[in-house]
Amino acid sequence: MGSSGSAEMKWRIAPTPVSFQVISCGGFNVYAVDSMLQFWKLDQNTILDCEWKQMEGRGNYIDGTEGKQLWCTNQSDEIFFFYYGWTGNRWEKVAGALMMISVGKGQYIWGINRQGEIFKTNEKSKVWTKMPGNAQNLSVGRDGSCWCVNSSHQIFRWVTKNPESFDGNWEQMPGALRQISVYDDHTIVGTNASDDIWYWDRNVNNWKQFSGKLRHVSVGATRYDHVWGVNAQGEVWYHRTAAKDDYLYKLKHPQQATNPGPAHVHVHAHDHGHHHNGNHHGHHDHGHHHNGNHVHQGYPAQQGYPAQQGYPAQQGYAGAPTGY
Repeated sequence: MGSSGSAEMKWRIAPTPVSFQVISCGGFNVYAVDSMLQFWKLDQNTILDCEWKQMEGRGNYIDGTEGKQLWCTNQSDEIFFFYYGWTGNRWEKVAGALMMISVGKGQYIWGINRQGEIFKTNEKSKVWTKMPGNAQNLSVGRDGSCWCVNSSHQIFRWVTKNPESFDGNWEQMPGALRQISVYDDHTIVGTNASDDIWYWDRNVNNWKQFSGKLRHVSVGATRYDHVWGVNAQGEVWYHRTAAKDDYLYKLKHPQQATNPGPAHVHVHAHDHGHHHNGNHHGHHDHGHHHNGNHVHQGYPAQQGYPAQQGYPAQQGYAGAPTGY
């Protein structure tokens, strides 16, 4: 599957109040689900210091965008979107039943039910239309690009002339993944059955490997400048370029934006290394080092390579819709 080499990522650990299992990186808004199915959030004011804020509601999957679109599903497969209104912000229920959901923008909302059937809607209608195919995981980007993974870990890309329409077809892509995240049609990351991390290289139209191990991954910027993930032990790790750090610092400290000299980015990131198969391969670095930019860089202890690179020949399709 793609290149056998690994691109080194400057992974940093994001301290969390509890163990997390799902993460969604919508631009500089980061949403997460913990092991007790509670929702958490980082925004542009809290992301530098990893100050997680608990949100109301509970669910097993959450996905948000750069804007204000935020959707979730719960253990009963109920669907909710987060309503931002004049009289208060709240979760509102939407008709239908899905086990997972992905939102690129208000006009691009896709989901999967327990039978693996794929559905699509938009924020205006909130009426689900059954799409062809069968999947266990999918993701839609800000440009409407949708990629999915089926139960055989095959990867497919939705091909359409109009991302807002319901017309198109699935095109099989190379490789095998268990989970996938799309920022746009050129920026896609995913994890395989061995928790290896892969990214799509548009220059060669194939996958290349990132260093590290993650169970669930999400990309929130072009050129892979902003990637977040959760490993098998529930730890949150992220990669962000210096340019993104500087941008976030200026957002948080606008009064210093016009001052000369480099920004002092103050990120508390404890370097524990990546965990794999329950073994702790890292070390604890709790010291504070003030030498220019304060950023503790954590690097994975293991990289590893995919256990399987082939994939079955047929996708298969589900039967009739279950209805609501």
